[in-house]
Amino acid sequence: MLFNEPVARAGKLQASTNFQETGVPMHIDEMSNQQLKKLIKDMQTRQTDLSGQIEQLSSIEQLSSIEQQLAESCEHFRTLRDRASASTLTPGECVHIKTCNVANLNHELEQRVAERTLALEDSQHQLSAILNAVPDAVITFNSEGRIMHVNQAAEKILAYDKDEMLSLNIRQFISDTHQHDFDAIVQQLAHDQDQSVRPVHRSEISVFTRHREPISVSLYLTRVDHQDKFTAILRDIRKIRSLQREVLKTTEAERSRISQELHDSLGQDLVGISMLARSVAAEHENRGGFTGELAELFLNFSRTLDRSISELRQIIFDLAPLELSDGGLKFALQKLVEFTNKNNHVQCSLSIKGEDSDTALSAGTEKNIQLLRIAREAVHNALKHAQARTIDINLQLGKEICLSIADDGIGMPVSGTIDPSSHGIRIMHYRAKVLGGKLQVRPNLPRGTCVTCVMS
Repeated sequence: MLFNEPVARAGKLQASTNFQETGVPMHIDEMSNQQLKKLIKDMQTRQTDLSGQIEQLSSIEQLSSIEQQLAESCEHFRTLRDRASASTLTPGECVHIKTCNVANLNHELEQRVAERTLALEDSQHQLSAILNAVPDAVITFNSEGRIMHVNQAAEKILAYDKDEMLSLNIRQFISDTHQHDFDAIVQQLAHDQDQSVRPVHRSEISVFTRHREPISVSLYLTRVDHQDKFTAILRDIRKIRSLQREVLKTTEAERSRISQELHDSLGQDLVGISMLARSVAAEHENRGGFTGELAELFLNFSRTLDRSISELRQIIFDLAPLELSDGGLKFALQKLVEFTNKNNHVQCSLSIKGEDSDTALSAGTEKNIQLLRIAREAVHNALKHAQARTIDINLQLGKEICLSIADDGIGMPVSGTIDPSSHGIRIMHYRAKVLGGKLQVRPNLPRGTCVTCVMS
């Protein structure tokens, strides 16, 4: 034990380098009691500094054992200090014991701190490598929106360097149309008190690149556990949207082909048969070749054919928007209104406001077709499910095209929401989403339902 070593040997021991820097005399023999107390105080300060370094690395394993050693060392120093003040130890013994113990402990602590620091850095490098391997943009930001970390995919998708993005606010990338929804989600996550559940909010928004090019992305937003930070994952869905548009184009082409075939073949044949049945019945009735009963059968046959022809025309009308090629979206909606009023006991009206109807054509045939499909589906729902007596179709033209279909039917359920699994509504949402639009189904006060679709 150190306590049994000769005092003379302790008197010849020199202080370590750490103590030389504090201005303490080189030899113990030269030290006074006041200098000895100063040395003890300096060693305690050194221990406090090491303890602070350990607290900064508290996330690293096995630090508890180091802190325990430090606590035991402090207790041992207090014991030595009390014994020194009671003159039970000579100044040489105090310095010798403290010099050896503190030097060894300091070396061990510094070595372990260095090892844990390297382990932490290695862990951070592994996490960074994992995030950079993700094809989606991963952005971490605080409650104010200041970006704190991005991966390589974020740099690629948004066309910014990492250093540039770290100086920006994430709201600078969100389009004006989706700013409110984004802020609402962040506020909801910030005020969520249940930390045991980690909710992930998903939505589709538009973001801007460096060149102000709008791109469609799927946003997955969540909060970092027990921290005032949030993580946003942006998945580029431009290729998906492109494929979906191709599917819609192919579908429309096939619908158009089928409708044309029905119109040119089956439709014409049915019209011919109906006319022939009426002609035969009339001719033979005049000549007296048919009895009245037989003539009536031919007339009923002709009327049945006429009803079939009417239904076939409805199918052809629904399959292909032939009116678009004649006069654009305005003309197609007018034909929809005329057809609805003629074949149903309702009053359907059309109102067009804003710029000239040619603006609607500038949106492109693809968007016009989908808007017409949405209008038809909304009118069909109002007639079949809502038992509406009036239907108002409104088309607002400008920078954005806004189409709304309102009815006075039985309205939405008491809950205020419509089953999203509804086939018609799901298709309307899909058509609007594929072309970058937004569709909303809401109550139409005082009664009824209003379907609104907005496309840029």
